[in-house]
Amino acid sequence: MPYIPKQHEIYDLLPDSRAHGGEVFSYPSALLSKIEAVLGSSEGVMPYGFESLAAYERSLDRMIEQHAKNAELTALLTKLKAEIRRMNEKDIWSVVRYVGSSNAQPIDGLTPGRAYYWPTTREEAIYDGVIDDEEFTSYQYPT
Repeated sequence: MPYIPKQHEIYDLLPDSRAHGGEVFSYPSALLSKIEAVLGSSEGVMPYGFESLAAYERSLDRMIEQHAKNAELTALLTKLKAEIRRMNEKDIWSVVRYVGSSNAQPIDGLTPGRAYYWPTTREEAIYDGVIDDEEFTSYQYPT
């Protein structure tokens, strides 16, 4: 089950993730790209397929240990771990409802009448798209 704060339970958020498991994450794509370039791979770095934030953090900790001799990479991974934690405080995420015609088909993955997470942080109330189960749609719905 993904973490959904008590006050958000009324919105029927993340139905596929609730049914099939797995957590959803907002993440700093530029930092991830930098890490992938240094590492030469995205394996274990992308926050997909993890059951919880804690499981993802454990994966990052293993990578930090594994690459302890590479100061640049361990610094980047440590920064990623802190950024992911900061960006994923669902208690402060906004919830939006897609308003469309009741006869309309889902548009680009959004279903009329459904509620979606719209992540933000305490430090920067800048919105960067919505999350539909595991997919972050900022590339489809820029603000």
